[in-house]
Order: sequence, then C-alpha cells, then structure tokens
Amino acid sequence: MPRKTLCLLFAAALLLGAGCAAQPDESEPAASAPTDTAQADFPVPAEAEPTTPAEDAAEFAVSSAGVTDGVLDDRYGMRGSQLENGVPTLSPPLSFSGVPADANCLALVMTDPDAGGWVHWLAANLPLNDLAENASAELSQSIVQGQNDFGTTGYGGPTPPGGTHAYEITVYALRAPLELADGYSLADFQNALEGNVLAEAALTAAYAH
Repeated sequence: MPRKTLCLLFAAALLLGAGCAAQPDESEPAASAPTDTAQADFPVPAEAEPTTPAEDAAEFAVSSAGVTDGVLDDRYGMRGSQLENGVPTLSPPLSFSGVPADANCLALVMTDPDAGGWVHWLAANLPLNDLAENASAELSQSIVQGQNDFGTTGYGGPTPPGGTHAYEITVYALRAPLELADGYSLADFQNALEGNVLAEAALTAAYAH
C-alpha cells in the first residue's frame, strides 16, 4: 500500500479516537449541582396575632354615702339623733358594685378592731341591691341580724370611749342564705359562712369621740 494512503488512514483513526473520548459516558448519571441549604427558600410561618386577654370582671366592692374622706358621718354614731339607751341605731347606707352574678344574697359584719373587735352589726340574707339608710330597722322583718356587743340585735353604732377608732365593715357575697335566726353570735355567723362565700369586700371608716 502506498505510504500516502497509510498516512491518511492513520490520521483518520486518530480523529475518530479523539471524538469517542470526548463523548460522555451515558451509563453514569451526571453529578448534580450542590444545593446551598442556607439559601433555600423555605416558607416562613406567619406570626400569630397577639391575643388580648378578656377584661376581668369588676371587683366586688362596698362604699357608703355616709362615709366622707374615710370618716363616718356623726348621724350614724354617738352624736346622732337616733339612739336607744345611748346606743346609735341608725345604720349607714351601703352601696355594692361587682356583685358576683351567681350570688344569692349578701351578709355583713361591722367591728371595731381598736376596741378588741367589738361587734357593732351582724346582718345576713341581705338583698343584692344597695342598702338605704336605716336598713337595720326598716328591713328587720326580711333579714336576719345578730347580737351586737351592746347586747341588742341589729345595728349599734360607734361610741368610742376616747380618741379616734377605725371601724371595719366587711360584706360577703353568698352562694346561699345563711341558716341563722335573729340574735346569733359572731361565732355562729363565721361558722355559717364557711364554704358559702363567693367574694368579700371591706370598707373602713373612722369615728372620733
């Protein structure tokens, strides 16, 4: 075979070999591009809307038009005009707010801590509405009242022996009426309250000799 022909065949074989080497091996899967997880577009959960707490129910409270700047009016104490054997019997008006919706009735106790807890008034099974002045006398047939430390039933107002005393009126909202009869004692009252109180409120009023 002529030399020129051999050279042409050899050149053609080289070109063919180079073309085959350039072809990818389709039997092997192509490597996938690396994924940057830090840059991944993940869905961001929506922020929860802040919740607004429900307004608390109004706090049970007691006040009195007969108390001004923390001082009980004279008409409800020893200088009042309604006295029986020197004991004031005109009870002050009382107003109530925030009474629990499931309360059945109210009860109250008025004491003088400055005189060793002297009892001035015990009253139970009171209506849920405000008490008018002189309720101790005017509601005596529909409520039950205990014995005060003057030895009488119902309201016995302040008669401090000297100086200024701070009188405490505590009112209780009750689940059910107290099973008491007129003339009960403070101990009877406290025992009857056990397990029956929904809420309580207090009012302090000063009265001077």
